[in-house]
Amino acid sequence: TIRNVINKVRQWLLRMRTRGAGGGGGSLCFTAQGIGTDLVRTTQSAGVNFQFKTGHGFYRPHTGPGGVVTDLRPTGLTPDAIETGIVQDLLAFRAAGGSLPRVGAPGFIRPLERVSHVSGFRIRYRAVELDPNSIGVSTYYLIP
Repeated sequence: TIRNVINKVRQWLLRMRTRGAGGGGGSLCFTAQGIGTDLVRTTQSAGVNFQFKTGHGFYRPHTGPGGVVTDLRPTGLTPDAIETGIVQDLLAFRAAGGSLPRVGAPGFIRPLERVSHVSGFRIRYRAVELDPNSIGVSTYYLIP
């Protein structure tokens, strides 16, 4: 149907728009599914698959302690920059011997919370191990 064609074109356009800058320099290639606050992006680095709930993290304001509202959109940062920073932080964390909680494993209480610094901004994020080669980042937000 025409609706299916339109949805496929939208997904293709999102994939094209969300690809990293390419050509090295640590840029990653992201694949997108969904739109707006339902956008989920995936990438791979160092043999690890990463899944980001970009729509939940980037495309909406977040209310923090004391009712302080933060929003990443006016900062000038992009999802690519933030998510690449998070990937680098998680890879360094694991390389230093850190481990992430695994969803469904005995003793699982909550996701790992960490802070990544991206272009002078502090970004808090939550992550879990989905399987030994996959990490899910459920949200991220600006720390004022």
